[in-house]
Amino acid sequence: MKELAKNKKIIIFGFIILIMLGIQLIPNYTYATIEADDYKPGAIQTTDVSHVKKIANPIIGAIKTIGIVVAVIALGIIGIKYMTASVNEKAEYKKTMIPYLIGAILVVAITQLLSVVIKIIINVK
Repeated sequence: MKELAKNKKIIIFGFIILIMLGIQLIPNYTYATIEADDYKPGAIQTTDVSHVKKIANPIIGAIKTIGIVVAVIALGIIGIKYMTASVNEKAEYKKTMIPYLIGAILVVAITQLLSVVIKIIINVK
């Protein structure tokens, strides 16, 4: 019985690999009417950059602020539960701390990265 289930898994896995290879081998065609050399975009205007700055900075700031507030509230709740928990429950709360920390670090890191990208875009001329 176990061999039959194992054989089914191998057959399904092989079939999936064949499908993926088949998709990779399908040729891609592009029907473009312009040549790549014909496209000459205009220069970036200062109004374009200021428009991006006006839109992006408040959004990034709001996401960062909301993320930090939620992270602090979640940390407080997890901390209070940890202090009032029994020994077995404390082990469970320690397990929930790792995803919490990863999420909090990602929220701050991503918003910082976006801020840096916006500053780079603004300074490019």
